Amino acid sequence: MFSSVFSLEYQLEMVEVTQGKEFVLLPFKIKEGFTQDVKVEWKHKNKMVHEYQIGKDQCHLKGQDQKQRTEMKKDPLNTKDLSLTLKDLHLTDSGVYTCTVYNKDGHMLLQKSVTLSVRVPEVQMVETVKGVQSVLLPFTTDIKLQDVTVEWKHEDKKVPQGRAEMKKDPLTTGDFSLTLKDLHLTDSGVYTCTVYNKDGHMLLQKAVTLSVKEYQLEMVEVTQGKEFVLLPFKIKEGFTQDVKVEWKHKNKMVHEYQIGKDQCHLKGQDQKQRTEMKKDPLNTKDLSLTLKDLHLTDSGVYTCTVYNKDGHMLLRKSVTLSVRVLQVEMVEVSQGQTTVLIPFIVTDDLSQDVKVEWKLICPEEKMIHLYDSSKKQHLSQDPGHTEMNEDPLNTKDLSLKLKDLHLTDSDVYTCTVYKKYGNILLQKVVTLKVKGENAKTQHTEKSTGQ
Repeated sequence: MFSSVFSLEYQLEMVEVTQGKEFVLLPFKIKEGFTQDVKVEWKHKNKMVHEYQIGKDQCHLKGQDQKQRTEMKKDPLNTKDLSLTLKDLHLTDSGVYTCTVYNKDGHMLLQKSVTLSVRVPEVQMVETVKGVQSVLLPFTTDIKLQDVTVEWKHEDKKVPQGRAEMKKDPLTTGDFSLTLKDLHLTDSGVYTCTVYNKDGHMLLQKAVTLSVKEYQLEMVEVTQGKEFVLLPFKIKEGFTQDVKVEWKHKNKMVHEYQIGKDQCHLKGQDQKQRTEMKKDPLNTKDLSLTLKDLHLTDSGVYTCTVYNKDGHMLLRKSVTLSVRVLQVEMVEVSQGQTTVLIPFIVTDDLSQDVKVEWKLICPEEKMIHLYDSSKKQHLSQDPGHTEMNEDPLNTKDLSLKLKDLHLTDSDVYTCTVYKKYGNILLQKVVTLKVKGENAKTQHTEKSTGQ
């Protein structure tokens, strides 16, 4: 047993912990045990927080729910472990904790001090774009609080009046998050939420850095006929499981994802799903969308929006997709040949309600052959000169045959496949060159850069 504290050097130990942790251990292990007639006291800023002696193990530090916030191990005198566990941590728990051992006459036998530093968590980042309806600055806690003041500041100034709101009854829910509406670029910066007790002491604090960016569009180009294209959207931080992800094209839903729901809203004519997101996108931080079975009408702006459970927008990105027409194909034939095939073979199944239209481009646009699948009818402006496969949709051969060739047949031929509402599904351009010289041939070569 130690006879006197004066024979020991006074030591100060440092312990650091991040706010939000359930507990922290203030260590104090001794080399020799004590007899049973001693008293152990833990104090914080000269205020008793815990005391122990045989028959008495008392916590003096309680939370607002009256739960005990300190605890010592069982039989600490025999186990030689006088460490103190501090639970339900607050920022105000920082400071020097001193453990003192007294004998039955009140003389100090041993003492140790531990400095506890409860740090504020690292600043959380939230990104959004100017003009969005709202953004959520998150701050939730499991700590039960009463009779406190919650204050949000932006760069040490009060947040804009009328554009910021908190949820109802935040003390009961433990959700101190702030919703900021009608975002401007000047709303960027560090937002700090501080929780004070009735005496003005700081209990909790969190900082969120908001970055309001100009609305940006990413461009993706792909050639018609490709099996699929990826619309990229990788995020820096994962989301909790109570968010919803929506991909839209021209304000029409094409895909939505949330836990328990991964639904494609864009289907092909064979009812196969044309959109797909990667597995577990929230944890992998990859919200990209794969678009399959591409059509020319798939071109346009695709917008991905992430909403929280209350419908507030957390994040948004737009990708502009350009589905380009296949490169111009060249067909050459010698004067005197009686027929030529202007090829157009498709790989996709087409519905039975489309129109296939072949046109001449130079010197002016002119329709020369039309197939209407709803009527199963061919219409040729020159029946003895143009011909298509009798059943082009089933054979997937939309090629045009020209018969009785002349030098004047040199031209740019365009085949377009329309839906019944006039939307373009497919298109191909073929330049035909009948070798020989005349005015129209020269005009065609000049128009096509030949």
